[in-house]
Amino acid sequence: MELDFEQLELLGEGMGSKVYKVRSVYGQKIYALKMVDKSFVESEVNKEFLLREYQFQKLVSHPNIVQSISFFETDQQLCFLLEFCGNETLQDRLELMGGKFTESQCRYWIKQLLNAIDVIHTAKIIHR
Repeated sequence: MELDFEQLELLGEGMGSKVYKVRSVYGQKIYALKMVDKSFVESEVNKEFLLREYQFQKLVSHPNIVQSISFFETDQQLCFLLEFCGNETLQDRLELMGGKFTESQCRYWIKQLLNAIDVIHTAKIIHR
């Protein structure tokens, strides 16, 4: 892990990467740090794809799309510093509601999702 950040907890993992909640040792600001194992990125094409994703997230400003802050590499990993979006997931929210959303809550969440998808599709990006 880069010396500028204190690792707080593992937020998730999959597809050759891990995402950590980290704190800047300088400003105490909280971020998410996505670390992609270079052995998973088998070709320059895959690396370029990840870098394009980073560049898009850095340029777009939308409340439902995670903002990229910076990118750096280590010998073994590609590292993406991202906006930290809190500790609650949609699954957490659903469980709080007893496993069911009301119709109006469903409309709200679907609208949020479709707004974000519209932004990325307008930028000629297809979410995977």
